[in-house]
Amino acid sequence: MSFTLLSLVFLGAVLLGVFIEVRRGLRRGFVRAAIGLITVLVSALGAIPLALWLSDKPAEKATELIARSIPALETLQETFPHVEAILTAVADALVTPFLFVAFFVVLRLILRIVASAVLRSKGYDPDDPRYMATPKRPNSLLSPSYESPDAPWHRRHDRLLSGIAGGVCGFLAALFLLSPVLGTRSTAGTLLRGLKRMNVSTGKVLPAEAMAEVEYYVYDGGAAILSAAGGDLVFDAVAITELNDRPLSLRREVEACMGVCYEFSRVFKVITKLDQATDEQREIIAGLGGRIEDSAFTRLLAADFLNSAAGAWLEGEAFLKIQRPDLGEILNPLMDKALLVCAEATPDCVGRDITTVLNIYLIAVEHGLTKNP
Repeated sequence: MSFTLLSLVFLGAVLLGVFIEVRRGLRRGFVRAAIGLITVLVSALGAIPLALWLSDKPAEKATELIARSIPALETLQETFPHVEAILTAVADALVTPFLFVAFFVVLRLILRIVASAVLRSKGYDPDDPRYMATPKRPNSLLSPSYESPDAPWHRRHDRLLSGIAGGVCGFLAALFLLSPVLGTRSTAGTLLRGLKRMNVSTGKVLPAEAMAEVEYYVYDGGAAILSAAGGDLVFDAVAITELNDRPLSLRREVEACMGVCYEFSRVFKVITKLDQATDEQREIIAGLGGRIEDSAFTRLLAADFLNSAAGAWLEGEAFLKIQRPDLGEILNPLMDKALLVCAEATPDCVGRDITTVLNIYLIAVEHGLTKNP
């Protein structure tokens, strides 16, 4: 686990924010420290729906930028028409956390102004020593020994609670502000772990040098600590989008998608040559349909794959250099019927269709029905 300069800056910023808020809490008293904590929580809760509601336009712009950065996108869409919908969903989920931060800052500023005005209207002077846990004193740092003899007992004995409330306020505020970067890093880490497993399986996904370079930044110790402390939870609450009329969380979706891709990479070379597959590979193939159902991305891509592959095989052509499986004279007519079904597969039923076709194929191979008499 490495610590990059950026992660050390993040950790330092969080610690500095906690220190400042603890000091302010100790000086200002529990009431004002608690109000500060409440404004942070209310601002975050208010920023979430605003970010989700107003993310459409920025997401469209982000999608256009992503599309322009992928030269082969049009060619890819010929085989996988749902690629654009997936890119839009990813862009929406990535834009929303940054909008959340913007709305959080604005709402917190407004609430602090309102809270201060309300307190003053009620006769609560923030500079009056009677309302401070530790009144201002030259050279005081965290815990001055001086206390005003005129301060009420509940003001003179709430120093610990004031400091705790201030520290929690500073930590949460820093975590909310850093959540887009922390969540994006965690999502990239999930993607990289999936690619690394596929590298071990196929040896062709990413060069080892490129993998090591990316790992240095993604598997960052400082960012990992903050993510585990709650940064990922905040990101997951905001990085939500819709795909095919279903809500999904980006980080969990990437994790499920990479799991399916890894399983597929383990059997890709033998999926049309099951007579050469091991028992473990056949077991993986039998469960692919169920695994595909776990991910909205793979449901859409698998439906596109089946539509395109079945269409090519029905016309007697290879699909992505994959020839149509030969099931022998006995089962080839059944294969034609299955391809007609696959050519019309939809994301809602693609998992069941794949499970049915693969199970028939496995049974045929197991009983030797794919061999011509």
